[in-house]
Amino acid sequence: MYCPQCGQQQAPGTVRYCSRCGFPLDGVMTLLGNGGMLPVFRDSDTPREMSARKKGVRQGGMLILLGAILVPILGVLAGYSNSAFPEILTALAAILCFIGGPLRMLFAAVFEDGAPNPYQARP
Repeated sequence: MYCPQCGQQQAPGTVRYCSRCGFPLDGVMTLLGNGGMLPVFRDSDTPREMSARKKGVRQGGMLILLGAILVPILGVLAGYSNSAFPEILTALAAILCFIGGPLRMLFAAVFEDGAPNPYQARP
């Protein structure tokens, strides 16, 4: 690589400054690494939208936590009731939350889109 300011050939490796004129070569290395295009980074002030994959994994986790709260409450209520309906409701909630939650997480991890590229190349 040559220094863009003075034309001095630089030693291969991680050179941060030109050995002759002291020109910082970090920006040149970034340009060369991105094919001559400047990366555009997002501002930290703008809120980023959550990816579909992350939303799905979060929904699955919330289902599991909901089951950890809801199933014991329904079990206690079923113990005080004489009918079979609360027991069926408790079993249905357990199946939905403790099997549906991990299945939702698995589906999101395998089939849904991940986060977008954090920077875009500018021509």
